[in-house]
Amino acid sequence: MTIKWLGQPIKEMGEALERDLNNHKVPEGLHHGLILYLTHGIPPGSFMMAVLGNDLREACRRADLTNKYRLFDIVNFLYNCAPVSSWGSEENVMGWIKWFREKRELENKEEIDNA
Repeated sequence: MTIKWLGQPIKEMGEALERDLNNHKVPEGLHHGLILYLTHGIPPGSFMMAVLGNDLREACRRADLTNKYRLFDIVNFLYNCAPVSSWGSEENVMGWIKWFREKRELENKEEIDNA
């Protein structure tokens, strides 16, 4: 399964993601974590994990002052730009992370087998 972002493999879309994050006014401090999460399935910090998992109460509790004021912009970015399967529920988030982990494990196994 190849996950696509704007018709291209997602791992090649860091620049497009950065542009989309800026256009949606997502705080710059969240960019790196969101790009790693969306392109490699690496979990971001606790605030973003709560946002991705659609846990408003926990997101508000963990947000710093900037993120409290930009929560709408962050969700707007996810709604308009992130793959549906990458956010919206804890199950989606865990599935996204698991998919990338299994993909890395398979790639590592193939490298070992071909060595």
